[in-house]
Amino acid sequence: MRLVDSNIIIYAARPEYLNLKELLEEEDIAISELTKLEVLGYRHLAPEAEEYFNAVFDLVTVLPISDAVINRAITLRQQANMKAADSIIAATALLHCTELITRNVEDFNHINDLIVNNPLD
Repeated sequence: MRLVDSNIIIYAARPEYLNLKELLEEEDIAISELTKLEVLGYRHLAPEAEEYFNAVFDLVTVLPISDAVINRAITLRQQANMKAADSIIAATALLHCTELITRNVEDFNHINDLIVNNPLD
């Protein structure tokens, strides 16, 4: 399973990123519950965008923010200065997935055991 970060979901809503739409339709794609919160929680989200994002969330596996994820995120934050959201995403990927797909590779490069890929490179 591959974990997709919020920024990839947001870019996929743009017509110029057809490759990301195709990526999200693959069977082994997952997101964190946090990603759903970040994407749908945007204050100025247009109804069409909300409809698109909900359709994406219906397609992918949504992974919970479990106690194991929180505990791993705590360890990651203790090891390096990370934002709480990034530590939850990284912990989810480490515990449940083979890689993290994100545009923000630099936020995760310091985590040795985490495979990070940017499909926009």
